[in-house]
Amino acid sequence: MSAQNGLQQRFRDLTGTSFDWNGDAIAASELLTGQTGGDANAHLYRLCKAATGSTAPDLPGQLAAYAAMFGATNWSSCGYDQWPPAWDSSGFLLLQAGSPVLMQDGSGLLLEQ
Repeated sequence: MSAQNGLQQRFRDLTGTSFDWNGDAIAASELLTGQTGGDANAHLYRLCKAATGSTAPDLPGQLAAYAAMFGATNWSSCGYDQWPPAWDSSGFLLLQAGSPVLMQDGSGLLLEQ
């Protein structure tokens, strides 16, 4: 299963939806970031940015930052079985120590162990 399909399943588990990829990504983004508007790519960008705190200005950069956060070479190298559970079933974002966190007001903080 591809990274996108594995992540879509995680989105479905969180939101209880069963839309196509776009619908599930949008539902997860709205739940986890509280932001609405934009297409599925805009929502996936927001999800990755929320998880990594990356300043990458585009979706490919955000996808790369998300994969790198978990030690994957790139987005495509993350299979469903290896895809990290970045969000748990209650909608909380799970981060590793040393991960940057971007707050809604634009400030950030660095998690320590």
